[in-house]
Parts: sequence; structure tokens; C-alpha cells
Amino acid sequence: MKQDYAYLKLEAWLYSQIQTGRWRVGERLPSVRQLCQEKQLSKATVLHAFQRLEAQGRIEARPRSGYFVCEWPGLALDQPVVESTAIPGPVPVNSSELLTDIMLQGAAFDLLPGGQSAQISAGLMLLNRSIGRALRQSRGKAHQRYEEPAGYLPLRQTLAQRYQRDACQVSADEFCITSGCQNALFLALKTCCRPGDLVAVENPGFYGVIQLLEQLQLKAVQIPVNMQTGMDLNAWSAHCSIGPFGPVS
Repeated sequence: MKQDYAYLKLEAWLYSQIQTGRWRVGERLPSVRQLCQEKQLSKATVLHAFQRLEAQGRIEARPRSGYFVCEWPGLALDQPVVESTAIPGPVPVNSSELLTDIMLQGAAFDLLPGGQSAQISAGLMLLNRSIGRALRQSRGKAHQRYEEPAGYLPLRQTLAQRYQRDACQVSADEFCITSGCQNALFLALKTCCRPGDLVAVENPGFYGVIQLLEQLQLKAVQIPVNMQTGMDLNAWSAHCSIGPFGPVS
């Protein structure tokens, strides 16, 4: 991995500042907004650096307070991760518990640091005016109707042509344009699963998937995930046929 990525530079800088004692154990780090302004970085970049340090145990997120320095041994940034010999088993989970835990543990959900009142930014006001002006100036009512369920036909035709150039004989009727990944996952689960089926999801994973599974009356089981090797299939194999989950085909 290249070392010139902005989030890696910020992560290394924060780590060096902690090592030199600029922020001691228990002290609060600069806020996401402050680092964005000082370092001229995006919010996503700053959060990524914070999350990497948090995963290493060097800092911790406190509800509605930000990130704080933890007490940890002086490990090098490039020191390999020591794997635990104990394999945690899959556990049942629901969206209410998972979402509550994310909201409580993640400083990223502190949308209004310091209790400031919500204000509409100048950029958002400009966007709203532009949308309103475009709607007033538009002719006809094409923008006021829903597209056909399969999606915009010219786009599906273009996709079919693209696949046909690679010797894949498909037609526009075989494509379905979805409104994002959640919509695509919903359709896939609706097609492949029946209510009561067991579905393995990553831990940690996206809470929106858990909500979607509950909506479809499917049972979600979290499987441990390693940042280097991916989902622990051994843990799944060792636990999927016993315990509260019952047999799995």
C-alpha cells in the first residue's frame, strides 16, 4: 500500500504526536471538524485515520465526546497483528441492538459537536434553489413520473451492448437497474431466500443489512471477520449446525 494516502499520513502524524506526549492517556484529540480545517482534509479521510487508530487500540471513541487517547503498549505501526487462538462463535443479532451499539460507541454519530444548533449550510441552500429553478424551467412532466421497474431502458440497452462486445449475449430485458446496493440486496434476498432462512453476515458489518434481513423475516448471524483474511469460515463451520441456530443446509 502506498504511504502517500492522506489518511495514512494523518494516522502517522497523530500516532507520532501521541508518542511524543502532545496528548496523554485520557486526553481528548482534536475534533473531526478541527482536523478537517487545519489539515485541509475531508471528513471521510479524518474519520478513516481515527478508525484505524481506534482499531489498533490506540484511541477510543466516547459517545458525543470525540476520540480520546488510550493506554496501550508502544507498538510500531507496521508490527504484524497477533491473531487470537480463540475463535468466537457466530451470534444472533438484531438491528435494534446493533444500531444502538453503533450510535453509542461511534463518535462519527456526533453530528452536532458541542450541542450547536442545526443550520442549513450555504451550499445546501444553493442546491435547493438550483433544484427549484430547474423544476420551474423544465418543460413537460417527464420528471414527475416513476421509471419502469426494470430501470431506465436506454441505460439497460447500453449495458447490454457493452456486454455483447465481450461476447456475452444478453438483452436489455435481462438487466435490472436498482436504486443503490440496498435495493439490489433486497431483490437478491427476496429471490433466493424464504422467511426463516439463516443468513450469515460480517462482524463488524453494516447495520442496514441487519434491518433489511429483519424486514424480510430472515435470521441474521454475525460471523467474525479478520481485516487481513476476511470472514472466518472455520467459525461458521464449527458453530452453524449446533446451538440456537439449528441445522443449516
